[in-house]
This record gives sequence, C-alpha cells and structure tokens, in this order.
Amino acid sequence: MTKTALACLLLVSTYISTLAVALEIKSLALFCALSHLLMTISLLIFYIVNHNYSAKKAKPRQTYHMWMLERFLILCCGLVFSLAACFLLVASILRLIEPVDVAIEPILQIALLILTTNLCCYLLLSSQQSSSKAFMRYLLRADGLNALLVILVSSLLLRWQIDIIDQVLAFMLALILFTQAYRILKRSLILMTEGTPEQRQLAAIQGRLYNLGAVTDIANLQLWTVVGEEMTFSCQLYIARDTPIEAVRQEVLTVLKYEYNITKTAIRFIVDTDESQHLSA
Repeated sequence: MTKTALACLLLVSTYISTLAVALEIKSLALFCALSHLLMTISLLIFYIVNHNYSAKKAKPRQTYHMWMLERFLILCCGLVFSLAACFLLVASILRLIEPVDVAIEPILQIALLILTTNLCCYLLLSSQQSSSKAFMRYLLRADGLNALLVILVSSLLLRWQIDIIDQVLAFMLALILFTQAYRILKRSLILMTEGTPEQRQLAAIQGRLYNLGAVTDIANLQLWTVVGEEMTFSCQLYIARDTPIEAVRQEVLTVLKYEYNITKTAIRFIVDTDESQHLSA
C-alpha cells in the first residue's frame, strides 16, 4: 500500500503541475491530458480505499457490498469521462476551425513530465499481481504511450511548420480518452454482472488444458466473478489411468495462475477407473 500511495501522490503532483500550465497557456491539449490523469487517479483512489476496507476483515456481505460500490463508482467514472471526451472532441474541432496560438514548449515539457511519472508509477505497481493493479498498469502504460505520442507528433508538426499543433493534439487525445472510457465502462459492467472478461474465454482455457498430456477430457467448465475482480474456475478434469493426480493438479494450477491469472479453483479430477478424487485450491 505504501507503493500504491506513493504512485497516487506522484500522479496528483503531476496533475497539479499540468493544471497550472494549462490555465496559464490555455492549451486544450493539456486539458485533455488532465482528463487522462484524473481518470487514472480516480481509479487508483477507488482501489486504495477498497483495499484498506477489505484489510479490516469486514464481514463477507459487507465486503461484497463494498466491491459492488466500487464497481458502481467506476461505472460512473466511465460515464463522466465519456461525456468529457465528447465535449473535448467538439472543442478541438471548433479550435481547428478557429485556431488559437498556443506555445508548444510548455506542452512538450508537460508531456515529458507525464511520461516520467507514469513510468515511475508503473514500476511502483509492477510487483502487484491482482487484476485491479494489472488494469492500473494498463492505464499507466497507455498514458505513458500517449505522452510519447504527443512528443513525436509535436516534433513532426514543428518540422513541417504546422501552426495548429495544440488543436491536433487535443483531437488525438480526446479520441484516446473516449476509447479508454469505453474500456472502463465495459470492464465495470462485466464485473457488476459477475461475467467473464473476453480475454479469458473458456474455449481458450479448455484448449490449453487439452494440450496437457495427462488430460483426456474436460466437462462442466465454469468461470465467473464471485467478489471483486478475482475469477473463479471450476471443471471436471478426466486424466489418463495411472497418472499421478497431484502432479497433474500442480501443472493445471500453474497454467491457470501464470497464463490466465486465476488462483481460485474448484477442480474435480477423474481417472479412468470408477474412483474419483475431488481436489480444490
């Protein structure tokens, strides 16, 4: 939690610096960058508050309600930033029609600051294995790439002696903000309905388990979200006769953990004889 709080502090400091420069030079591109930063900071704060609440060992029902409240807040976050992205898109188009002179040097400096901050925050959260932290690393990586893209596009436009650099950057960042907000909306809806994310399709997991030499058949596959963002996987796994069940169990759990980030399982191992053994992890 110390690293997470430090990452949040770095993002807030960068947000304040960006806000001060954006108000000073009236750059629409920097206001778009502020929206990206604010979205990342909001989600990170949601995760910090929820983690502290869960660490107090609250009752299961209360913990579940807290997770659902967080999902609802993230849904609202996606809606708000979707509207903000639409507003910024319209504003950038209007700026393209009636250009406004904006200094480009402060924009490049802020882009370098955002790139450095997101890299530091990404490294701070790199040791966290939860899916929520993985999603935060995705946002930090995406914002860092956005800052790098701003630097490259600005350099090209300066070389080509184009004056509407701020307007072009604003339009580009508003489009990216809209796609990220859509991704957040989609993610929150999947988690609120306890659904299965697209990147963890059962068919892909089933095919991977079939590639294990000892597995002969798989039945009753289920993958769902019980609470929070952790996925639970269950199935009946048929294995070849005279195969050590414990060795197969360890191999299956390793595949699920490191390839699909699934640590909660309930697997029934069935051999070719009439005997069956139920193991859960």
